[in-house]
Amino acid sequence: MKRLALVGLIALSFPVSAQHQRPESPPDRLPPPALAPLRAAANGQVGILPVQGNIYMLNLGDANIVAQVGLDGILLVDSGPADWSERVIAALRDRFPGRPLRYIINTHMHPDHTGGNAAVVKALGATGGGGGGGGAAARIISHENTLNRMQGTA
Repeated sequence: MKRLALVGLIALSFPVSAQHQRPESPPDRLPPPALAPLRAAANGQVGILPVQGNIYMLNLGDANIVAQVGLDGILLVDSGPADWSERVIAALRDRFPGRPLRYIINTHMHPDHTGGNAAVVKALGATGGGGGGGGAAARIISHENTLNRMQGTA
């Protein structure tokens, strides 16, 4: 009986001690954001902010481009406005040398998202054909309505 009472007493003490444990308190302040990419865009330069792993945000001031950079090349979400094309190309070449552009995914047809498509593909796109994903030219992916509006057929 003493053994059963001891086991019961121990079993009851676990939930009580667990209730008194406090989770770690959150930090008083979040770490400050990296402001260099934002300042760069304010000075007419492309700011590149690492997001996570091989994902980057290119800050152009009023527009942003997302880049996923891998061993096979670069995928862009939008290409930015046409007047930023040369700066975007230079920033990608400087930061990711030797990586060809493989894909641009256009979110919609506004010129601040699609204006740089032609220049960026021409400058950074892989050339040649070939199978296995090694040398295919850069591809642009978008909704069919985006293509129709850009061609003036919609």
